Amino acid sequence: MSQPNPRYSDGIQGVTELSVFCYNNSVTYICYDGDPSEDGVQKLWTDSNMEPLGSDNRTGFRKGTLNLQYTLATDELNSSANQMRPGYVVSFRARYFVTGKIGSKVVKNDVIKFSVEVTELQNPFIPNLLTTLGQQKKASINANTNTTVNCVAIAARSNGTLTYTVEQYNTAGLAVSGISINVNTGILTANISAGTVDIRVLATDTLTGENTQVGFGRYTPTAA
Repeated sequence: MSQPNPRYSDGIQGVTELSVFCYNNSVTYICYDGDPSEDGVQKLWTDSNMEPLGSDNRTGFRKGTLNLQYTLATDELNSSANQMRPGYVVSFRARYFVTGKIGSKVVKNDVIKFSVEVTELQNPFIPNLLTTLGQQKKASINANTNTTVNCVAIAARSNGTLTYTVEQYNTAGLAVSGISINVNTGILTANISAGTVDIRVLATDTLTGENTQVGFGRYTPTAA
């Protein structure tokens, strides 16, 4: 029996595994090295006795460094939409991570390589509300007209159930006039007469026998 040409099977696998997709700028980066290890430990916001002061006290997740490559020299410039920044959400080998500190650039043969620290993302995230601003999307919409926004979230847990709510960004639980969201589909409808509203879309991931996880995205429409 003839065997498949390894250049095809290996090539497809290599391209799939050694690439990093960023949801903030929709750029796919070449990853020439990186495998965030398991059993990461992270304790932040500690007092003088090194006691945790916040909710970020996790163990058993993946944390490490990805080594990436810019396609063009201009990709690293601050004005470039392709520049990698801290706080972006990326996918690597079917897992989701949040970027941290960006390492120094290394230029060799006109190729720019750089490292970025990553921490595995535990909470759901809403791709359509991620932009180069970070976890926020601004938009201009027509006044007194229904405008729909896809706020469907991605969750790390494949068997969980996602539900959606919406509230004012700075006031938890307070409804926003003219704004509604389908609790099951994540489709948001905005109909405002004038001005700007600041909204927090909450995506709640529930799984029987596990902790409930909540992620959010910020949406700021202005009626014109």
